[in-house]
Amino acid sequence: MKKLPCSIALFAVLVAGTETRAATYTDTAGLYTATDNLAPLDASSPTYSFEDIRATGTRIPRGDSFVFGPIPIGFTFDFYRVSKTELYIVDNGYISFDPAVRTNMWTQPIPAAANPHSLIVAYWVDYYPVSDGWIGYELRGTAPNRRLIVQFWAVWAEVSLISHSWQIVLFEGSDEIEVRYPSARALLYYDGSAGIQNQDASLGLQWAYGHELDIP
Repeated sequence: MKKLPCSIALFAVLVAGTETRAATYTDTAGLYTATDNLAPLDASSPTYSFEDIRATGTRIPRGDSFVFGPIPIGFTFDFYRVSKTELYIVDNGYISFDPAVRTNMWTQPIPAAANPHSLIVAYWVDYYPVSDGWIGYELRGTAPNRRLIVQFWAVWAEVSLISHSWQIVLFEGSDEIEVRYPSARALLYYDGSAGIQNQDASLGLQWAYGHELDIP
């Protein structure tokens, strides 16, 4: 069985490979693994590179509790062995491939049936992107090596004076997911979560919950 990578990058997480501690995670069916690039590194740790897209990407409208999409991925991306060509950006810190996705300010562990479906979660908290911050996306590269970047930059969490910046990057061909965190501080009074989940919540991979994700 092919294991798909999810990476967590800084810090980065690579799904098929990476996360916030140099560690390896496997989802509940062994379909995905995730690894990060924090010391101590291992052979699967991703190389961290944050491609700031604010000057060239498409900025989406700001608001509180919103879903924006569908957004064309620009190529066919397989997520839990289902081909996807569009996605939705949700202001509470995740993207979804489900047209029925809704916004949800209440963070949950991953996977969970109560969650929105077909998720890639960078940092699920109650953001308030009304007046500050930048949220957008951009397709980069040329076929067959394109990548779609979804970026949150300096977006404030509503229950704190802390802002978060991160990217979710989808790669053509390899179907890898890279999550890049230049800054994502844990919130004192609010749990956050990060991970991936399939359409019916039967499968998932979580690399952070509660106050585990804390990147200055």
